[in-house]
Amino acid sequence: MRRPLLEPGVAAIVLGWACASAWAQDEPTARERVEAYASRLGLDEVLAASLRDRLARAEFDERDEIASRLADVYVRLLDEADTPEEHERVARLGRALLDSVPESTSHQLHLTLEIARYVPAERVAELDRLLLASSEDRRGAVRVLRDVHESFARLGATLDRDVRSLERRERTGSLARRDEARETLAESRRLRSLAKYYSGWSGYYLGLLEDDPAMARAAMIELSWVLDRPGEIPDLERLPRSLLRYEHVARSAIGVALCWSLADDHVAAVNWIDEINGVADLTEAVAGEARSRRLLIYAAAGDWARVAALLGQMRDGAGRRLSVTDARMLTIQALDAIQGGALPRRTLALAQSASRAAVDDLVGAGEIGHVLGLLNHYGDLPIRGEGFIVGYVRGLQAYEIARSAHVDRGLPEELPVRDRSIAALYGEAVRLLDGAITSEDAGSFRSAADRCGLTLGLALYYANESERAAARLASVIAGSSDPEVVEEAMWLRVVALDRAVEDGRDDRIEARDAAITAYLDAHPRGARAARLVMRHADLDLIPLDEAIATLESVPPDAPSAEATRRYLTVLLYRAFRRSVPSARGAWASRFVEAARPLIDADAGALRGAGGRTGAADPAELLVRARQLLDVTLVVEPPLVDDADATIRLLDRLAADGDLGLAGFAEELLYRRVQLAEFRGRASARERALEQLQASGGRFAAAAERFLYQRAVQRWVRHGISDGAAREIVRFGSRVIETGRVGPDRLPQASFAGVLNSVARAAEHLWMRDDDRSMLELAVRVDRIALEDLGRRTDEVLRRHARLAEALGETDDAITAWLLLMNAFDAGSEAWFEARYQSLRLMLVDDPVRAAAVIDQHEALYPDLGPEPWGPRIAELRARVRLLPLNDGGGP
Repeated sequence: MRRPLLEPGVAAIVLGWACASAWAQDEPTARERVEAYASRLGLDEVLAASLRDRLARAEFDERDEIASRLADVYVRLLDEADTPEEHERVARLGRALLDSVPESTSHQLHLTLEIARYVPAERVAELDRLLLASSEDRRGAVRVLRDVHESFARLGATLDRDVRSLERRERTGSLARRDEARETLAESRRLRSLAKYYSGWSGYYLGLLEDDPAMARAAMIELSWVLDRPGEIPDLERLPRSLLRYEHVARSAIGVALCWSLADDHVAAVNWIDEINGVADLTEAVAGEARSRRLLIYAAAGDWARVAALLGQMRDGAGRRLSVTDARMLTIQALDAIQGGALPRRTLALAQSASRAAVDDLVGAGEIGHVLGLLNHYGDLPIRGEGFIVGYVRGLQAYEIARSAHVDRGLPEELPVRDRSIAALYGEAVRLLDGAITSEDAGSFRSAADRCGLTLGLALYYANESERAAARLASVIAGSSDPEVVEEAMWLRVVALDRAVEDGRDDRIEARDAAITAYLDAHPRGARAARLVMRHADLDLIPLDEAIATLESVPPDAPSAEATRRYLTVLLYRAFRRSVPSARGAWASRFVEAARPLIDADAGALRGAGGRTGAADPAELLVRARQLLDVTLVVEPPLVDDADATIRLLDRLAADGDLGLAGFAEELLYRRVQLAEFRGRASARERALEQLQASGGRFAAAAERFLYQRAVQRWVRHGISDGAAREIVRFGSRVIETGRVGPDRLPQASFAGVLNSVARAAEHLWMRDDDRSMLELAVRVDRIALEDLGRRTDEVLRRHARLAEALGETDDAITAWLLLMNAFDAGSEAWFEARYQSLRLMLVDDPVRAAAVIDQHEALYPDLGPEPWGPRIAELRARVRLLPLNDGGGP
């Protein structure tokens, strides 16, 4: 496992801690101890930090040694870097070091750093040969190879000049210390060979990736320096065969053979690789590489007879097969040659045999990933034998044939087919894939078998066997331990069951709904969950808040993001309308946040398109704008800025002719009334209200009710005021007129509330201004409550009694007090009050009746009642006894 890297600051802290005890006594010794400690524990970041610090402080003659050690550390860090960012960070430090050290030291360091950069690019080039590198990796490798090739070539030329200079000085005897001079010369030659070696190989791989034969020829000249033929195209006759026992020499010779192949001189390539393979004392690693390259060169040369012979040698013996790399490479070259269509019959047969052998070895090694990757690239493979892999690949081939026929026929790609011939092709894929899953060795390929089950489910689905598809996918869900496979199977099962329901299988609705619920429980976020929400939100399978959270989770760059955002506003508005008042503010904010950008974008599209259809749907824009106005002007406190902006936008669109508002005119006037009221713009409110009232209709009634409610709110929040009372009377009277009957009829409780508020406000204005019309209105409104609605509440009865008396309608006042008395418990204080008030009025209106009632009362309550009502009734009794009453009951 790679050791974690330390940040520079952390390294400095560790370094300071380790040095603290000895720093003042002997700084170099302390440094050396720290560096030895860091080196022993593998703390390369700490060691690098120490060496960088020492290099910054070092004398000139010390810098070479420190820089060399630091270069070694950087090489290890480059090798251990596990992210591109970390690799680049260390590389920057290395390049900075190159800029700070003497020329004599920088050659070694420069080579070391460039080799570290070269190796990953070489790896990508080899993977690209095997069709395993991404296009991005390939482009990156080309950039690196160009850079390092130039660096290696430049270093090689510089080192060659150094070597020539040292050689001249050695011949002339001008070198003072010959032993040291020989070491310097040997080191310079070694570095030159190293630079030329990597210059050649980087040139070869650059030529390979860019298909540049000229680069291959230049690379051979660079490699010739290692083969003791500097600066020349290598000649096989002058190959130093005795030196091939050294790996770098043998590999240079292999590189020359590959360069000849890349340069399309296949005869020279074959001769070189055969010569190298004939050397007896190659190292084991080089011998294996030489055999692999030999296979590559023979195939590139189109010499399939030699390929067949070499295959016989490499696969000779029980159980022997090609390596995975060789088998994949040979498969690629053989299939490329076969599909090229230019091979003679006998050569074609040999190439086909080679491809079958290579694929057999991949199958035999259980390398299903490579087999499937090649199948995906070429569309067909020469596969033989039995068992899971063979069955799976054959099934995939049949499935791809069916899919191609499906698409080529112009049928909807995502729907099952009704065409019998294409369904039969899917049926063949089903047969083969089912055979693979039930093969004896399928258990050895669990992951692949799960994916085989997925493909089988798809084949059944496209063959219009949705129920069988759902059953197969249920088996995959139950048996797989791969989360990705399980999710895919759950999704496809929903799709299959949904199709069965759409085909009229109502008995599958319950199973479909259960599958949807299971998928959303397991995977509530993402584009697929969003699709389910948008398709099935009305089935009440998904709680509304969960459905909204699912849609909100879709990334803005997802293909379905646009449709998701639009449907999200539908659900947010639904949630707002269903929410309790205390939660409406939060839902309103979320709706506005989602809807505002859509409204603006659609408006921009409409204005840019001059109203042409297709740019944006005016009807959809208008619906969303109406919802936004509803949300912003209903919530408390209202979101007036958003409402104002929306109305102005609609006005601009209407003025430009991009949006027809004819059917929306009255509703828009109503919103203008609301907005003007919230903004405190009285004149604007009255203008809009006047237009609404002139047209009549439900929005006029809605505006009057809104303004009535606003006046009541002001009264409740700020206390009794003349202005609020007048507004309540003005708009409440209209609400009473429109709310009694017809389509705008109010619920009885609401209607009673309006009656009570209007009567209360009218009473206030009567008392404030002595306005008899307000007194009459209050009495009339309370009479409606009492007589039409039967609303005999304490407040209404007391007020009606009070105001009817003031209006001179004594009978009504007496009736109200008697009704109150009957509502109270006999003998209670409130009962005695009502008795007193009714007797008081009777005494004025009908003294005889009053006398009789007082007598009855005295018989029941000899003390006439508690304070203060008993004494007051006694006063009434005394007044009655003073009256001259005749036998007719009159005064």
